[in-house]
Formats: sequence, C-alpha cells, structure tokens
Amino acid sequence: MEQLAGSGCSFPGSPGLWMWRCPHPEWPDRELLLLHAGGFLGGEEPEDAAGLRLFMLQLLLGSVLVYGSGDGSGDGSGDAQEQLELLTYAQKLPHHLRLLEEEEDEEDEDHLLRFVLPPFVWSLCSTAQTPEDEELLEDEDHKLESALGGPPGPVARCVLTLFPEQKLFRVADSSAEGLTRLCTHLLGCDPKTEPGGAEVGGAYLAALAERVVDAMEEDTVLRIGRLCQEAKEMAQQETGDKWPTATNFWQDDTSLRNSDTSDTIPQHDDIPQASTSPGHDDTDGDTTQQQEDAAWVEAPSPHPLSPMPAPLCLVYNSDSNNLSLNPRALAVLRGITQPVVVVAIAGPYRTGKSFLMNRLAERRTGFPLGPTVRAETKGIWMWCLPHPRQHGVALVLLDTEGLGDPQKGDNSNDSWIFSLALLFSSTLVYNSMGTIDQHALDQLRLVTELTNHIRVRVEDEDPAAEYSRVFPSFVWAVRDFTLQLREGERLLTEDEYLEDALCLKPGNGRVVQEHNELRRCLRAFFTHRKLFVLERPTADKNLARLEEVREDELQPRFRQQADAFCQHIWEKAPVKELPGGRRVTGIMLASLVEKYVATIVKGEVPCVESTVAALARTENTHGEMMVNPDNLLQGPEI
Repeated sequence: MEQLAGSGCSFPGSPGLWMWRCPHPEWPDRELLLLHAGGFLGGEEPEDAAGLRLFMLQLLLGSVLVYGSGDGSGDGSGDAQEQLELLTYAQKLPHHLRLLEEEEDEEDEDHLLRFVLPPFVWSLCSTAQTPEDEELLEDEDHKLESALGGPPGPVARCVLTLFPEQKLFRVADSSAEGLTRLCTHLLGCDPKTEPGGAEVGGAYLAALAERVVDAMEEDTVLRIGRLCQEAKEMAQQETGDKWPTATNFWQDDTSLRNSDTSDTIPQHDDIPQASTSPGHDDTDGDTTQQQEDAAWVEAPSPHPLSPMPAPLCLVYNSDSNNLSLNPRALAVLRGITQPVVVVAIAGPYRTGKSFLMNRLAERRTGFPLGPTVRAETKGIWMWCLPHPRQHGVALVLLDTEGLGDPQKGDNSNDSWIFSLALLFSSTLVYNSMGTIDQHALDQLRLVTELTNHIRVRVEDEDPAAEYSRVFPSFVWAVRDFTLQLREGERLLTEDEYLEDALCLKPGNGRVVQEHNELRRCLRAFFTHRKLFVLERPTADKNLARLEEVREDELQPRFRQQADAFCQHIWEKAPVKELPGGRRVTGIMLASLVEKYVATIVKGEVPCVESTVAALARTENTHGEMMVNPDNLLQGPEI
C-alpha cells in the first residue's frame, strides 16, 4: 500500500480501516484512494465480528480488493493455499450481503453478487519465487485458478465463485519485479462504479460508508441495492446536482411502479429522454393525424435505463417441464418505459448461443457458459441494457434453453420454449453448428408445428396465413463453419447460401413434399431473413474457458465475423411492434409475457389477437394508452 501511495505514506497497524488519498499516478484527472484494514485478520476475531465488518466495508467501497499474505513459512517451503484458506470471511459473505430486497430469490442472489463485488487480487509474499514460477503466471495472465496447482479448498472455491475476477501476484523480497507487476496491475484497474455501472466520486463513497456503517449496527444482512440508492440520494443532497433517474433492478414491483426516483447518478451510456422514434419528423402538422389514428401514447419522458449487471431468469422451466415466471424479471421490464428491441436466440443445446449473446451485450461474462455436454441454460433468461446504437431505446436479450437436450425427455417442451421466443422477440437468432444441410434443417422441424402452438386470430381456418405479419425477423448463425462459400467457380454471399438451401424441389412425390415442407414454411413465415457464418472462435484447448479467453486469443476471422453479426443486430434489429405498427415498451412487454405464459400453463394455444386486445383494454382502463382493440390487426405489415 505504501508503494502505491508513494513517499511520505505510512499506514499504522492498529485496528480500523485507514485511508490515504493521493493523485492517481497514471490518470491525472482521477484520485487514488487506498483503504487499509489492519489488526484483525490472522488473529483472534473479536466477539463483535469487527474484522468481518471491516472486510465487507472494504468490498463495498473498493474497486479492487487485495489480499496480502505470506506462503506460511519463512523459507518459502509452506503451503500457499493454506494461507488463502485463512480468508474465512469470504465464506460468510453470502450470509451477510444481498443485492435484492426479497428473501425468496436466493438463486438470483448467488448469480448477481459476483457482479457487484470487486475483482480479487492475492499478493503472495514468497521467498521461494523462481523465474519459472513467474513465467507460468505470466502465461496464464496471473489467473488464480490456474495457479492453485491443485483442487481448491472451501475458501478458494468461494473466492472463485463470488468475485468476478481473481488474480495472483507473487512478491519476493529478493526482487522488485513482482511488486512492480502488482502495482502496475492495480493502477490499471477500472474506477469505482455503483451497481448500475456509473463511475462515482468522493461524495458517493462518503455517503455509502456512512450508510453501510449505520446498517451494520441495525442488521446482520446488508441490502446492497438499497444502501447504494440511499448513498446516491445523500450524495445528491451534498453536491446539489440534479441527476437523471435509472431503473433500480433490485427494487420490487411496487417500488418500480410508485417510488419517486428523481435522484440518480448520471451514467455515460444512459438512454436519453426521447418521445419520438429515430428519424421521425415530429412536426405540428402531425399532431392531429396522430390523435385521429389513436396510436399508443408512450410516456413523454421515459427514465434512462440502468443496465442490469447480470441476466435474470424470465421464464422458469422446471425439471418436470412446467413453465412459470420470475416476478423479479417482470419487475425489471415494468421499470422500462422506453421502446424495446427484443433479440432472442434459439437452437440446439451446447452450440454456443450464450457466448454469442454475451458479445451482443459487449461483455465476456453474463449468460452462463459451460465446458461440458450438460446444458447450462434452462428456460428463458433476460438481460436488459441500454441500446448501443439507438437513443431512447432499450435492448432486451433473451437466451433460451437449448433444443433437443436429451435430459428433458419431452420434445413438446421445446416447442413451447421456441414459440415463446417467437412471440416475445422482434428478431430471432437461430444458432446451429456446421453447415446448412438436411440435418440442420431437420433440427428446425419445430417451424412446421407452429400451427399447433401459435394462432394469430381467434377465428382463423388457416393459422399460418398471417404468421409473416407477427413473426420477428430471422437471423441464422451457423457456427464452426469450415466450407468455402462458392458454387463451382461462382462465389456466394452468405444470404445466397441460405436462399439456395431453402430452394424448393420440383415435383409432387412424397419425398419431394417432405423436402419442401420446412423450406416452404421458413420462406413464408420469415420474409426478412439473414445468414451469418462464423468459424470456430478459438483453439480447442480454450473452448472450456471461453469466459476467460482474451479478445486477442480469439481467431481473427471469427472476431471479424462476430463483429459483423453484432453490427447487424445493433443497426438492423427493429423495435418490437404490435400488429398495426405500435411500438412496445418494457411495461407492455411484461404484460405480453404474462399473458402468453399464462395461456400455455392453462393448456391453451396463445393467440396474438386476443392477447393484444386484452393488453389494450387493460392499458385503456389505466388511462395510459389509447387504442381501439377492434383495429389491432389492421395496419402495415411488420
């Protein structure tokens, strides 16, 4: 700590949390705040658990946590892992820190806590450091898990689970290189942010420290979301600034609907207030026509959207294949007053869907990945973020359970998950592996069964006739693609490759009809189609740790192809619309989700017309929107 602070700094060893503030040596416009807790760890814990409280206070105030220890001996012969196992405070964190307000969401809590805790850095002082040790650490980017050298103990497992990043730096008395590497890493860490992602200043940290200490006196469980929100309000009063509002995902449904959240720290990527769609000329001459059309009226000043730090499960799918909704995720949607671009991904299980969706979120981690044959995603998971290209619009990413998982044993459940992805989204990404051959098309056989699972109108002898008006745009992503896009000497574009695969065979025989059935459905249901082919992302040895793979470890061609896919989604994926062209907000999407799932749970087939009519009647009753339910399916095609 004194090396970071520079000359003139000396931290005492007495119990407490000591602070040193100095100019940041790398960033002239920032301050460096060092917090040092001394006097407890490694000794006997006081009865009032003061050491644990100081540890939690450090976690909540810091942007990186450094755990310093020796290797357990004076000559370097000790077991370093034993020193890590002394950090028993880490095991107690899930019992004392909660992000969400309500008690019943423990599964979500375990998933979310790692997104609010800071990175973990272990500074191991060892006299036995060798050049080979340091070279190995450098090769593994100082990752803690790679350096453990054996099965992790209980504390190590907790550290690997709870903290978003874990590093190990060896510091030797005989050489300054290890200390220099450690300090260089720490000085390059990101600034402190609040749970929504906004960088914070001293007023916020002072307010947060005050609120956390007060809360520790009142309760054994710290509600991080509430404390951070209160710290924002205190900082606003201190500075006198007027900050825009951000949606607080940790609040419950009632709070999201009714609370006065007018004081929030501004965020660099917040969605600015906007009441018109991009490119729309909102002139006075349009006002009368808008009133005559009785269009849906959006809130005139939608709140900026604070990005969710991690996805939440929106639709649960139990082991018995029963669907249910997560109230927490619905509360997040109801807090979004902006129009939404909804991108859902579907496809066979264990084909890399979650990895692709994390790239759309511009994150390495988020939707869970897994290195085994066991499917990671169950049900439908949701991640709400500010749209990276469209102001005044939210991007909702939906990662769906893989199709064809042999563990489920009930293929009908696949049909409902796929149907919900279609009904929720404005763009559907279908993800498959290899090539577009007959096997790949057979895996899309669900499309031919949609007439049994979706109806557009209540009274409709041909349910598929109007699917193209209500279905989303269709993007097919073919992964691990190794073929050349050419036909003879003629080079093919990706879209030409797709259309060639969907060509119909002439003839009327049974084999020809079976060949043409799925192709005819895909061509008729999805009039807007796009194909992207992507090579394998990285070497085989790295596939089991994709969340940790650096960007420069990915194949250059894959990065180029994945970037083209993301750019297309960000720039071309439309805002979700109801039949007739009315834009859907997060609040409306939550209602649609509830109604569609409730219909399926009752054993009935979802109907777009009746669902949207029920939504319109509800909103008209609340006085928030105006529409004639009888005209819902009139208007331009989507």
